[in-house]
Amino acid sequence: MKNHEKIFTFLIILSGLFFFKIGELERFFPAQKVFMFFSAFVLWGFVLYQKNKWIGIAIWLTSIGFLNSMLLCRAPHEKVFEFMLGAFSISFIYYCVRYLELKKNILKILMIPVIINIFVVFIQKFDHVSLPGLPVEGVTGLLGNKSFVGYYIAIISPVFWFYRKKFIPLIAATLIICTSFFGQVSFLVTSFIYILKTEKKRVAAEFLVLVALIVAYIFLAPDVLDSFIPLVKRRLCLFVGTLDGIKHNPLLGWGIGSFEMISNRIPYGDIIFFGQSFTSHNVYVNHPHNSVLYGWWSLGIAFPILLFFFIKDFLSKYTKDKLLPFLILLGGGVCSIGTFLTPPLWIAMAMALGVYENEKE
Repeated sequence: MKNHEKIFTFLIILSGLFFFKIGELERFFPAQKVFMFFSAFVLWGFVLYQKNKWIGIAIWLTSIGFLNSMLLCRAPHEKVFEFMLGAFSISFIYYCVRYLELKKNILKILMIPVIINIFVVFIQKFDHVSLPGLPVEGVTGLLGNKSFVGYYIAIISPVFWFYRKKFIPLIAATLIICTSFFGQVSFLVTSFIYILKTEKKRVAAEFLVLVALIVAYIFLAPDVLDSFIPLVKRRLCLFVGTLDGIKHNPLLGWGIGSFEMISNRIPYGDIIFFGQSFTSHNVYVNHPHNSVLYGWWSLGIAFPILLFFFIKDFLSKYTKDKLLPFLILLGGGVCSIGTFLTPPLWIAMAMALGVYENEKE
């Protein structure tokens, strides 16, 4: 038998012996459901390994983090299953793009939700009317939060550089309205790299004008600076506080979905960094706003190591024909430094990664 056949056989046999209890539950059925998910993800990892070995290993690592959370009861079960369902959905989108051998033209469809969100943002900003299906006040776009809208528009902006440059000033204006700092940084970084690679002087001049507008807005609007400094302190507090938690379990991590339950057990004011309390009396802390730290917390030291080799392999395959998906993934990476990625962003990045690998090297 081949190695993967042996593992498959082992999982099937072990499934009949999986009977221990989870936490204080007196019935054994939850344990059987846990093992069903675990077995499915292990086998799904073999499927993805054929397309990208690092993605396959990431799925296996996620399976271990799943067991870690469920068996040690470090997170609410519904949160853990929700995470696993999301992980499968995103990886399935990536697999479909690879299996169907879709090329970069498919990324054009991402412009549709961006244009609609821009339209909604401008209506909410200047007309102040309640739109059908959006019973909220202020700028929220269709994603329910103006920052999330900014992040999404920012990582999709390279598609507009390639196919609809006339929308770029409108995108810059929308990012200013959304005041999503990491979205603005992502937009500027990817735009700058696009210009460097294409070497178009006229476009370079347009880019400099956009930079000047955003920088002028940041430094001339006093309310922006007043809100920016506390934002930086809050992010730094979350980063250092998360590292403080990681040091207590750096090798195996705390398990998937455990960040919320563990961090919110800390009384308000007990842990303070940069003048900010790690926990807040009016905000539920559910993410460190840094994807690398969140992965390390959840899956252990193996996550940053795996990420390092994935990025190294990713960069080694770059060619000029892959610039568009590369910029989308780069923009998502920039946003992940200071925020958490929502499902629309994960979908775009999964599509971009699949397209990146489908393009000829």
